Amino acid sequence: NVATMMNQFNWSQDKALRSWMTENRLDGFSKMARSVDPEDAEKVAILMKMRDAAKPAMMNGMKLLAMAG
Repeated sequence: NVATMMNQFNWSQDKALRSWMTENRLDGFSKMARSVDPEDAEKVAILMKMRDAAKPAMMNGMKLLAMAG
C-alpha cells in the first residue's frame, strides 16, 4: 500500500501522466470517485474522509516499514 500511494502521488505530479492515468481502464477508483454527484453529501463526505486519511496512513505505513526493517 505504501508503494502504491507513493506511486500515485508521484504520477499525479506529471500532468501528461496524470491525464493518461485518469483515462485508462486500470484506474477504476478514480473514475468511480469522479462520477460521484457533488450533490450527494454522503458520498462526498466519504471521499473527503478518505482523502484526509491518506497522508496520515502513508506516514504510519512508512513508520511501520522502518520498524520492520
